[in-house]
Amino acid sequence: MTNEQMREVWTNETGASWVAHHRTHDRMLESILAELVEAITVEDHQRVLDVGCGTGTLTAAVAELGGTVAGTDISPTMIAGARARFPDIEFFVADAQVDDLHGPYDVIVSRFGVMFFADPVAAFANLAANAADGAALHFVCWRGLDDNEVFTVGVRKLLAAMPLPPTPDPHAPGPMAFADEARVRAILIDAGWTAIDIAPVDTVARFGLDGSDGIEERLTQMLTSESGRRFTAQVPEDQRGPGIAAARADLLEHLVDGEVQLHAAAWLVRARR
Repeated sequence: MTNEQMREVWTNETGASWVAHHRTHDRMLESILAELVEAITVEDHQRVLDVGCGTGTLTAAVAELGGTVAGTDISPTMIAGARARFPDIEFFVADAQVDDLHGPYDVIVSRFGVMFFADPVAAFANLAANAADGAALHFVCWRGLDDNEVFTVGVRKLLAAMPLPPTPDPHAPGPMAFADEARVRAILIDAGWTAIDIAPVDTVARFGLDGSDGIEERLTQMLTSESGRRFTAQVPEDQRGPGIAAARADLLEHLVDGEVQLHAAAWLVRARR
């Protein structure tokens, strides 16, 4: 089983938006990135792989820790963006669930890049097959919607304006697929990983850029997300105003020190091969 649906989404739909607005995404995720990087140790002789590397932000941060670092993603669009940003780092296109990832690696990391597998056990088994004995795994994944304003504030107004809002499958490939701690642990055990540690990370996602309040940045991010694409597909252009205005008003209620700040909740997951 491969991940053709995710390849299509991240290559032809979501990927272009991430590349164009990578600064907004990095601003949103910078506090969680800091927590993840703090947990990672790399020796100079070690090889490191960043899985679902996107436009390369974590890859570049880990490269500063030492070792030889590469980033991989299923999306050629994202890899092109990563190479443009960080031309001195190795990036390659691969489906981490089934492809040879050119291991073995001593450290495998991911910033929200591992929740999109069609078969997560097979994917983490493939990562294990590309890992050296005793290799370390470090990744962050989102907790549930109830804990994450970053997925609900503003977006809920767009959903309310849709005639047919989506009914999410909690285990379907996507941002919330690893919200259940017990499921994540079971996947890793079944895939051959040991010494599993899963800890909550609670932080703040910020959206202001260059002194802005982050309202327009966050709106643009929402409207180019899967929910935003559903909104624009279902609501005629001349009827979108009220929904967008409601989303903007929702965000305005979450200004702190002149900037949109939303609670973000993740799992920091660590394991050994």
